[in-house]
Amino acid sequence: MAKLKKFFHLSDPEYTAKFQRLCGVYLNYQSDQPSEGSLENENNSCTVRKRIGLQDCRKNNIIENQNHQNESHDTVFRTPKSEADRIWKHLSMFQKSLFYILTCASSLGNEAFYLLFYPYVAWNMDSVVVRHTNVVWTLCMYAGQAAKDYLIWPRPTSPPVVRLETDFLQEYAMPSTHAMSATAIPFMLAYSIIHRYDISPVFVISIAICWCLLVCLSRLYLGVHSVLDLLCGVIASLIIILLTVPYMKEYDMFQQSHPIAPLVVFGISLALSTVCYPNAKDGSPYTAKADAVQIVAVSAGVTLGTWINYQFGFTVDKGQVFQAQIVIPTITMMAESLLRFVIGIVILGALYSVMKKSSVHFFSYVFNLEKPNKKHPSVEIGYKFVTYYVLGFAIIFLIPYIHFLLGLGRTAYFNEVQ
Repeated sequence: MAKLKKFFHLSDPEYTAKFQRLCGVYLNYQSDQPSEGSLENENNSCTVRKRIGLQDCRKNNIIENQNHQNESHDTVFRTPKSEADRIWKHLSMFQKSLFYILTCASSLGNEAFYLLFYPYVAWNMDSVVVRHTNVVWTLCMYAGQAAKDYLIWPRPTSPPVVRLETDFLQEYAMPSTHAMSATAIPFMLAYSIIHRYDISPVFVISIAICWCLLVCLSRLYLGVHSVLDLLCGVIASLIIILLTVPYMKEYDMFQQSHPIAPLVVFGISLALSTVCYPNAKDGSPYTAKADAVQIVAVSAGVTLGTWINYQFGFTVDKGQVFQAQIVIPTITMMAESLLRFVIGIVILGALYSVMKKSSVHFFSYVFNLEKPNKKHPSVEIGYKFVTYYVLGFAIIFLIPYIHFLLGLGRTAYFNEVQ
């Protein structure tokens, strides 16, 4: 019991604040005497400063109330651009480098990264690796998003934590889906690459560990997660990886070859997005459901694209065990890869814009709204599912097919069965 209490004690925001202070980021909390009737002065003032021997940066921050019921006492602190610029001028090269490294590391768990990384690997490297990684990533991310809305665990309070990022504060904290993604993606990539290519396992696993560690530390640095949030995210992802890896090849063949695989996966994805999504313990509104819907919709679209490739004879199973060496690309290969990527991303962007606009209008009409409203809960779920389902399909089937029509197709793409 004592060990269990010590484990849960890792949720203490002071651990996050200590790591920030170690990196030179501080938040000093002070009480000002509020003037009578002044709403602005009902909030306590704060000072954000860096451990660089400079004068304190006095408070002139934007203060916003949290949207969460259980976080109504907490506030979001942002340093205005003018203040940030003034501090930035006095930062050492090491501190600037640390900020850039950890901010970039945090972006490895964002939607923009997924929509750039997965397509690039599929179109230019190995689609099997993408399919296998996508399955585990989907399970991990859905479990994480659903757990957030069920557990309604608040983010570390500020103070003592300095919140350097405010993009995801509308979501709850437990577990960290950045940590889950940073475990699922690199370690599944490592597993698939080691089994498909002649490459040093130590080298690949070392990269995976560094990837995971940097993302986790970035969430502490930015002040949006506790140590416990991160630890639970990593452990949960490792468990899911261990449970799914033994059945990965069987599932991949199922989604390619079974006559009703797209219908089965579509039905499951639709159920997970609606009736199966867990309700919060206290009835709090969903904060992460929209992201969960995007994730399962993309995966369902990937299944449809994979199935069409196989069923219509685009994918040819040569019955050979894949084992190849990684070669250094030539200038021509890099130019073709870049061209494939640019063309593909332009198509994805156009599809996203068209599908989002049309589906918002469609679902707004279905739910009898006076005008299109993408923020309406039912409309949001509907348009996100349809839009990201189409994007997943396009990444695996439509865009690679267009690449071949343009004479830019990667030769091995339609031979990558397993």
